[in-house]
Parts: sequence; C-alpha cells; structure tokens
Amino acid sequence: MGKLSSFRLWLVGMLVLWWGVCSGSLAQTSAPLPTAIDDCRIRLVEQVVIASDRSGLLVALPFAEGERVAAAAIVARMADALPAAQLRLAQAKASSDVIIRQHRVELEMAQTELQKSEEANAKAKASSRTVIAVPELELVKLRLTIRKAELEIERATHELEVATKECALAQAEVDALQLKAPFAGIVNRCYRSVGEVIKPGDPVVEIVNPDKLRIEGRIPWAMLPLVQVGQSVRVSPQREQSARKPGKLKSAPQAPLENHSAEGSAEIPSVTGVIGFIDATSDPVTHETRFWVEVRSGSAWLRPGLRARVEPVEHPVAAVSP
Repeated sequence: MGKLSSFRLWLVGMLVLWWGVCSGSLAQTSAPLPTAIDDCRIRLVEQVVIASDRSGLLVALPFAEGERVAAAAIVARMADALPAAQLRLAQAKASSDVIIRQHRVELEMAQTELQKSEEANAKAKASSRTVIAVPELELVKLRLTIRKAELEIERATHELEVATKECALAQAEVDALQLKAPFAGIVNRCYRSVGEVIKPGDPVVEIVNPDKLRIEGRIPWAMLPLVQVGQSVRVSPQREQSARKPGKLKSAPQAPLENHSAEGSAEIPSVTGVIGFIDATSDPVTHETRFWVEVRSGSAWLRPGLRARVEPVEHPVAAVSP
C-alpha cells in the first residue's frame, strides 16, 4: 500500500513537471516578435573642431556661438601682418614684366643692326669693293649681343615664374592663418578668445550641421530578417532617456509618444528616415548588428546625444523566431 502511494506521488510530480515544461515552451513559442529597436543614439553627421596648424595671436572671431555660417566662411583669424606684407611684395614682383620687355627691345635693336650690317657688306661685295663696310668682328659682336638678349629674356621669364610661385606661397601662408568652415552650419562652441596665443593643434571653434542627423543603434538577431538597407523606418523619441543596454527589444507594440501629451504640452511627432547602413558583421557576444538611419532634422526633440526608437514601416520578409 505504501509503495502504491509513493508511485502515485511520483506520477503526479512527473505530470506537474511535464505540464510546466509544455506551458513554458508554449508561452515562448507564442511570445510576440520584436517590432522596434530602442536605445538608438542620435548623432551628428557633420561635426568638426577646427584647429590651426600655425602658432600666432588670435585677432578675430567673426561669429559667436549659435550663429550660422556658410561653407568656406572665415570663423577665426590670426595675426597675419608679416605674411600679408610678404604677399603684397610677391604680388608686386609677379605683376611686372618690364625687364622682359626691356630685353626684347635690346634684342630687336641688335637684330636690326646685324641685318643692316649684313646688307651693307652685301652691297660692298656687289660693287667689287676691296674693303667691306662692316668688319667681321663687329658682326660677331652683334650676333653675340643677340644671343645675350635672348638669354636675358629667358632669365627674366624664369624670375617672373618664380615670383608667381612665391606669390602663391605667400597667399598660402595668409590663408593658413584664416580658419574657414568646411561646411555650412552653426558655431557650436568657441574654445579660445580674441587675444590668446594659439599653438599648433589647439582647438579654436567647433562647427556642427544640425540639419543632418544619424540614428545609430544595434539590431538584435531576431530582427535581422525584418530590416534591410533602403527600408523606410519611423523614428520616435524614447520616453525614458536613461542608460539601457543597446539594442533592447520591445516585444509588445508601444504607443508612440506623439499620442501622449506631457503635462499638457504639444504632441511630439515622429519622423521618417531610411536605413543607410547595416554592418556586415555581428557582435559574437550580444549577437547584435550595428546600423544607422539618416534623417533630416525637422523636430525639436531630435537632438544629438539623446536616444530614439526605430521601428520599421514595412517588413521585407517574415521574422524567424530563434
């Protein structure tokens, strides 16, 4: 009788264990597939800290923090009195070709004199005179004078070319003391003030373009079949801007933030972007894959440094449950 009771207890325990395993597997199988990626970072596409490769005194900062600048605009200028003077001197040398014109006149005079002398000798020979009009030594001197004038023209031309290159070098020295914006944007930060001495490599001004943003995140393994390059996605602000593990899944659909007003404030709309890149490799530990979406800044909540939620608008293929 005791053995029968023990067997019954063992059988009941096995049935309970089997039911628990089946229930867990069934719940795991019926778990909803991920639909969005949270904890994606909002970053700037164009951001640069401009530094000088020369040392000198900072004499001008034409733009203050927050002001917009055009591409190639001068955002900082260092003292350039000496290079500017050298540039003006080089420009004066390169702009004058008077020496070349002078030697050309001398060449023309020597050629004319030689021609007249040879014509006079030809007439003397034709008239059967025993004495020629111009001695041969004078003709040799005239030919050498012509050759000398030609060489002087070559030398003056070479000096003019050198002066032109010196002018370009002086212009480069002046340009190196003028820091220019590589793209259109805003002055996000000024690291130095007018009157400070700048050393090579010192940061001076930071320029950012807030109109072009990139949403960077990590795709979990379960969502890889749902995304592809060129696919449209919806980007919405993440409600909790707290530190989370990158690539955290949202299994159940979450109501977008634009449908909720915070303390009576205006609704925050989502924006649409396109997946521009998916990494060819995945992290062997987390099984996540890096990707980014490029969007145009059209909402105030799209600020670099914050987090966003990326949700595919259309799924290219059906998801495969791990």
